[in-house]
Amino acid sequence: MGSAKATAVINAPLSDVFGYVDDWRNVQGFTQDLTGWEPVGDVTHGLGAKFHAAMRTGPMTQESTLEITRWEKDAAIGWEPRGGLKQAGGYTFVDVEGGTQVTLQIDLELPGGIAGKLLGKTIEPALRSNVSKTLENLTEVFAHRT
Repeated sequence: MGSAKATAVINAPLSDVFGYVDDWRNVQGFTQDLTGWEPVGDVTHGLGAKFHAAMRTGPMTQESTLEITRWEKDAAIGWEPRGGLKQAGGYTFVDVEGGTQVTLQIDLELPGGIAGKLLGKTIEPALRSNVSKTLENLTEVFAHRT
């Protein structure tokens, strides 16, 4: 299992940050190395929304279908895999002095055995970098808003 977690404080109101992340049309723009993010079906946010995702992780592009399985307005958005790469994760949002604290965690299930260990050595550093850079990108989005 590969896992990565990062936290940042964004200088913007909680409802603005949550709303921006919750809008599927914004996700590809701030998520590091996400090369595809399209709804699967008519539900595009909240519990039960599904998305086809394609993400470059290290030297590979992985595809999966992700379903929103946790959605609490202004508090959390979480997902679980429904096909393809076994990647689960989510965002939590907390109102703090100076803005909104956002935490992103991604857990990636890798194959077992030697192949999984070798793959982990390549993917895990890229995963940690992607999680950190995603929050940096999201912070930048709000740094340039008036």
